[in-house]
Amino acid sequence: MKKILISVVLLLVVLGLGGGAGYYFLVVKPASTPATPVTEIVPEVATPPPLSLSGKTFTVPTMRGVTTTLDMLSQTSRRDYPMGRFTSADGTIRGSLVAFDEFVSTYENNLRAVPIAVDTGAGATFYYLAILEGDDMHHATSVSLDDRIKVSSVARSGDLVTVSYYVHDRGQAMEEMPNVGTNAIINIATGAVVQAGRHPASEVSMGDIFEGKYFWITTTYADGKIVKPDDLDHFTLGIANDSVTLETDCNTGTGSFTAGATAPAPFTIGTLAITKKTCGSQYESEYFIMFGKVATYSKTDAGKLVLHFADGGKMDFIASSKKEGYLHPATATSTATSTN
Repeated sequence: MKKILISVVLLLVVLGLGGGAGYYFLVVKPASTPATPVTEIVPEVATPPPLSLSGKTFTVPTMRGVTTTLDMLSQTSRRDYPMGRFTSADGTIRGSLVAFDEFVSTYENNLRAVPIAVDTGAGATFYYLAILEGDDMHHATSVSLDDRIKVSSVARSGDLVTVSYYVHDRGQAMEEMPNVGTNAIINIATGAVVQAGRHPASEVSMGDIFEGKYFWITTTYADGKIVKPDDLDHFTLGIANDSVTLETDCNTGTGSFTAGATAPAPFTIGTLAITKKTCGSQYESEYFIMFGKVATYSKTDAGKLVLHFADGGKMDFIASSKKEGYLHPATATSTATSTN
């Protein structure tokens, strides 16, 4: 009987020790040294286009009767776009057409649009907005955008499709990534360009049109009244990029302006910021007011700049490069300050 009791006691002791050890290893120890979490590796999956254009047939812009079926892929770091090869009718041009189906527009009024790029193998890639008709997405026509651009988005509002993209800056090498943002708005129902995108590389800067600084000679109002400064050096018009500086014999006015590239063309000055020095000036106030009347401008080979008022009056200036030797009209013929 004693032997049986001893055996039972020993068994209970063993079970107790085993349970304590299990509790330590399974509960206590993990709590003090937590296991390293396992990071799930999810493979990167490219977002599918809203509408695949793979297998569709496009007409190559500027090549009458030449079509291509998008049965290949143009591989880029961003995604793979459907592409087709083509050969010109006379066999001299072999190129490719890529449809950027990532940017295909919504389908409304039986129409949708998508940017495409055409490479003719001549070192340039021309971009267009392709207009597609019907459920079968028949390629109806293409509207030109620009050369070697980077499309960033396409948005639609009714029949108006806005293509946002980047173009090369003036003086920027075409091999570089374009960095000037712009927008083109196309009416895809008519194929008309509502708003053309910028072409900085071919834009004319205001510095190429205007020489920088001009001296006010005279103002002739529509009713025949004339105002001219007593001293040619006191009243000037300075032009730099898109801003103007108007200097007088007292205060200075600054503001923005816009102008057309070919004269006679629009010339508009925005609201002027004018200094507030207290000093006497016969013409200062009127000089600033004159610029609010300007509508267009013209230039002459003799270095004169003429700002034309909307009502027929005008302001005459002489360029700084032509000022030396210029005979200023006699002050004796000057009239009193006009109230126009």
